[in-house]
Amino acid sequence: MKSHHKRLLTSGLASMLLAACSISGPLRDDPKATGVSFSAPAASRWEALKEKSDADAAWVHKKTGATLAMRSVCRRYEHISLPALSQNLINTLQDAEIVSQEPLTLAGRSALTTTFRGHVDGVAIQNRLVVMRKDECIFDFNISELGTLSSGVLTDFDAFLASFSYSGGVSQ
Repeated sequence: MKSHHKRLLTSGLASMLLAACSISGPLRDDPKATGVSFSAPAASRWEALKEKSDADAAWVHKKTGATLAMRSVCRRYEHISLPALSQNLINTLQDAEIVSQEPLTLAGRSALTTTFRGHVDGVAIQNRLVVMRKDECIFDFNISELGTLSSGVLTDFDAFLASFSYSGGVSQ
């Protein structure tokens, strides 16, 4: 598949996935976290995703069409476990299958990372999802790519996660 067509297809699939699989549901108007900081992925490889979604920030990889997104939702889901929150997101894919799942520490808090694959409208896609709760907010970080996640994309995702911090605060 030509790079341009692959990128458009992945971007379209990612937009659908971002709208459908957020922790807050399709384009809800829930409070977002403030006091968030991170380093955006390298502009030479990534560009901001402009499609409407409930993501706080999202980018598309210029070469592969992979998408990277971060979402927050506050004052909801306080009593739902990280595995249950992750499963809620995974269930948005057809034929979803967990490849791996393991705990990690992110921004000084317990988090859960899940790599999974499935289909969106019959097209194979692989994702890595990290879900974290801090104070009264829940954050999800997602990287998705057609087929299998490439090592360069995962390296950029890991760098993004390492740069993330949250000092507290909720939008009104």
